[in-house]
Amino acid sequence: MRANKLILITVIIILLVSFLAFGCRFARTTELEDRIEELERKIAKEALEEEKDEPKVEVKEIPEAEEGVVEEEEEEEEEIIYEIAFQSGYDGPFSIYSCKPDGSDIKRINERGVFEFDPCWNMEHTQIVFSSYMDGDDDLNLYIYDLTNNEVSKLTDKEGQDYSPNFSPDGKSVVFSGGIIEANDETEGELRGWEIFAVNSDGSNLKQLTDKHGFNTYPHYSPDGKTIIFTSNISGYMKLYTMDIEGNNIVQLSASGDWEDWDGTFSPDGNKAVFASDRSGNSDIWVMPVDNPDEAINLTNDPAMDMSPDWSPDGKMIVFASDRDAEENIFDIFTMKADGGNQINITPDLTDSNQNGPSW
Repeated sequence: MRANKLILITVIIILLVSFLAFGCRFARTTELEDRIEELERKIAKEALEEEKDEPKVEVKEIPEAEEGVVEEEEEEEEEIIYEIAFQSGYDGPFSIYSCKPDGSDIKRINERGVFEFDPCWNMEHTQIVFSSYMDGDDDLNLYIYDLTNNEVSKLTDKEGQDYSPNFSPDGKSVVFSGGIIEANDETEGELRGWEIFAVNSDGSNLKQLTDKHGFNTYPHYSPDGKTIIFTSNISGYMKLYTMDIEGNNIVQLSASGDWEDWDGTFSPDGNKAVFASDRSGNSDIWVMPVDNPDEAINLTNDPAMDMSPDWSPDGKMIVFASDRDAEENIFDIFTMKADGGNQINITPDLTDSNQNGPSW
């Protein structure tokens, strides 16, 4: 509508100008100009009224993103830092200590105990099973320290020396090495050997798993809780063996040879075993595939004595004890990557004392 009127105005102006140009004597220039202005005002007024009547289209502005505002990312789960437990004679008789993987926050566990050895965490790191002469008698028994309530409970109370305990993955049982004392007509009792035992974590259902009349020790459960790896000299040399949790189906895991392997532990995925061995001429930390023991690799390869290895819960690191940074027979706790790299002493400040038996 508006366009048609503009065209009409243009035509009229042209005609009027042409009329003036040709000298129309019946109209004066000023009168024409007045009419043109009046006509323009009229057309503009009508156009304005039509514009008011037309519906308005609302245009919404898209808000611009504020600078410096970043969408919140989902919170990552807080990483759990599992501490390392170990035995130490730092402040007198051996006691259980713990520290973070970098060696910080060293503290003594269970201030009441003395002569404590061989600590082992449960899977949740809420309990530690260990061996001790806590009761003051001649027998080395097992105890469980519960960090949730600061309570200690006695786990075994049999004749002989019980040591090297390890929790099952579900925490319901403990496997350990125990001395067998036998009496005869000539003696009140003598040590016949060391065998593997298992007991429920409440102290019930104690049972002997091996009966080899030799040295059977360092038992550890597999991650699925169905197999036990242990050390035995039944072949003449100390070697690694496996058996089921009832003590049956004993199979030699170590490769045969005139060397000794001991203190083996399954990796968290169950595919490897880390252990101590003297096959290099002295005690080093080795690792091997469970399905191919011939491919064992020396991880530490150090002239000092390296022993007592254990895996970190994620299988990326290994903790062990070594006397490489101190005088002979003075051990510290070390960590390294699972491939043997980055070997670090994490207890250098615990001077003039032995640290051993680490559990991660």
